[in-house]
Amino acid sequence: MPRYDCPSCGNSFNGKKCRNCGYETFNEEIAHRLHVHKGEPLVIRETTRKPIPTADPFGCPPVPQKRRPAKKRKVRPLGVVMLVLFLLGPIMDATKNIAEKFGDTLSYITSPTSESLPQDDYLLYSGNGIRVSTPWNPETGFTSELPLNIFNDGKKRIFLWLDSLTVNDFCLDEYAYLSGEIKPRQSECLTLYLNEDALNYCGISTVSTYGFRLGFYEAKNSDQAVLTDFICVPFPDTELKTQPNPADDGAPLFEDENVRLVYRGYIPPKYDSASLSDIPFLIFIENKSDRNLVLRSDDVLVNGSACDLWIYSPLPAHTKRVIQCSCPDLPVEKIEDLKELTISLLYQDDDWNETSFSVILPVKSQGQAVL
Repeated sequence: MPRYDCPSCGNSFNGKKCRNCGYETFNEEIAHRLHVHKGEPLVIRETTRKPIPTADPFGCPPVPQKRRPAKKRKVRPLGVVMLVLFLLGPIMDATKNIAEKFGDTLSYITSPTSESLPQDDYLLYSGNGIRVSTPWNPETGFTSELPLNIFNDGKKRIFLWLDSLTVNDFCLDEYAYLSGEIKPRQSECLTLYLNEDALNYCGISTVSTYGFRLGFYEAKNSDQAVLTDFICVPFPDTELKTQPNPADDGAPLFEDENVRLVYRGYIPPKYDSASLSDIPFLIFIENKSDRNLVLRSDDVLVNGSACDLWIYSPLPAHTKRVIQCSCPDLPVEKIEDLKELTISLLYQDDDWNETSFSVILPVKSQGQAVL
C-alpha cells in the first residue's frame, strides 16, 4: 500500500486518515457521514458570506464622518512653460517644413510682417522680392555716398552686391562699392560708395544721369543669382567742384566702327616710396556699336620683354569707360626707363565674334594724366 506524507503534520500517511493528527481526506463517504437528515438528498452547497449590516441595530442615527479636504496641487509655472514648449515644438517644425515645401504662400503666415517703407524715403525700385529706397532727397543734388534702404520681402536671407553703375554713360562699377546681407522680412541701410577720382578720370564736370544695377542670391542658392532692372536716381544736373578735361582728350590709340581707345596718361604716385608697378595707366574706351562688347588683353610687352598685365572690361552698348591698368612685374624701376609699352587687345561681341588689334602707349610723349 503506498504511503504519503500527511499534508497537516508531515508524518506517514496512508491517504485516508493520519494516525498522528487525525487528518482525514474529505470524500463522499465523509459527506454522507455528516448528513444527518435521512431520506433527503445530499446537497453540498458553497458557503456564502452574509453581508455586514449597515444600519445600527439599536436605531441610533449615524454619526457623520468628517472628510479630509483634498490637497491642492501647486502649479509650477516653469513646468507649465516646459510642457507648452514640448508640445509646440513638433507643431512648429511641421509648419516650417510645410512652408518650405509650398513656398511663399505659407511663409507669409509663419513669418513676421514685412517692414513698411519709411515715410520720407524715395522709392527707387520694387521687384524680384526686394525694394530699394533712399532717404537722400535726389532734388538736393548728386552725392558720392548714396544711402540705400534695401528691404528683403522674401522668406530667405539674401546676399547683395553692386553689379554695375553708370554716370553720364560712363561705366564706373570698378570705382564703386556696395555689399551686404539682409535677413528675411527685414531691411538694411547700405551705402553705395563712389570714388570721386573716377569722375575726374572720366572728365565728368556735371552729373546729369546716375543709375545702377544690383545682384543678389538667396542663402544656399548662390548659383541662382538675380539681377535687378536698371535703377535710375533722378538727380538734377549737378555741377561738380572740379572741372576736368574731357575723357577723350589724349593720344588716340585705336578706332574702328565699333570701339575707340584714347590714352590719357599715367597717374603719378602719391608717395616717393611707391614703385613703378603701382603706377596706373589710364585708357579711355568707347563702345560706339549697338552690341554689348567685352575688351580684354592678350599679350603685353615692356621694352620688348613679356610682362603680366590683365585687362578685362565689359562694355554695354553705347557706353564709355576709363580703365586703370598696371604691370606688377615691370622690368624697369623708373618711368624714364620705360621706352615702349605694347598691349595686344581684342574685343568680343555677344555672338563670339572677335576683333584683335595692338596699341602702343606713348608713355614718354604723353606723360602724366592731365585731369
